[in-house]
Amino acid sequence: MDIKQIFKPIQKDLELVENELRAQIEEIGINSGEYSGEYIDKAVKHLFLIPGKRLRPALVLLSARAVSSAGEGSDSFTGKGGVSESSHFNTPDSWIQMATAVELLHSASLVHDDIIDESEQRRKQQSLNKKYGNKIAVLVGDVLYSQFFSLLTNIAIENYEQKLSIFKTFCKITQKMCFGEINQLRVIRNGVSPGFREYIDILTSKTASLMSASCRCGAILAGGGDEAVKLFSDFGLNVGLAYQLADDFIDNDSIFKNRVDMVDKADYYIKEAKKNISIFRDGTAKIHLYSLCDFILDRAQNGE
Repeated sequence: MDIKQIFKPIQKDLELVENELRAQIEEIGINSGEYSGEYIDKAVKHLFLIPGKRLRPALVLLSARAVSSAGEGSDSFTGKGGVSESSHFNTPDSWIQMATAVELLHSASLVHDDIIDESEQRRKQQSLNKKYGNKIAVLVGDVLYSQFFSLLTNIAIENYEQKLSIFKTFCKITQKMCFGEINQLRVIRNGVSPGFREYIDILTSKTASLMSASCRCGAILAGGGDEAVKLFSDFGLNVGLAYQLADDFIDNDSIFKNRVDMVDKADYYIKEAKKNISIFRDGTAKIHLYSLCDFILDRAQNGE
């Protein structure tokens, strides 16, 4: 199953995310002022000319659907009730906003990552730093971070505890992503390949933590209890680790010298991810999250 098929149950939701993302980008242009507005608008829009996989927004949406379809108050998460997974289900605005927010945060991190790595390309076009220079690029990244928090502030969440939990999650995650980047730079400057535990710590901070937060916040917005939120947070973490293990190997940034060893570790994390959500009802969202796990493992085994 390819990624488009995996995301098919949430295709309309992802289209709404694209609309919201465009609205957020337009808002940046409007807020940037009379004199620099057009220049900033072009710089920001350059980053979004070629869309990414939208993996993190999809994790928000699929996690929310999986939790909401399980039925509130069911200890085994196999009861009926909750939100329907039918095509007629009206996705709450908060889910779309949350999915958009994580894409803004991810995009901001990519801009800064490209500056640090001195990358010249991003998604088969010039990277922002290559086209506009490091000084403009780092500021555009900062603008995207601020827009992320602006959107997060305005997400339509009536429950105060839910909103506070989401804010705490992302305050911690944005800091953790920076720590991961710093740790990776330290390792590179030392010129010594990290051990496995340190390598996984870097992957956790840089990549898996945001995927974990995406699943966690989807579960929170769907009204999941503490156990459901924890399970989906762990699911996102394990999926993120498997994904980045494959990504690093493809990019020749892995500590593993052969694919077999890398796949062995990726397979472990995928099995853990599936175990995390195994107690939830086998609805459409859960089935497609399992398919996403299989897609990531296949990428580890065969990706170029």
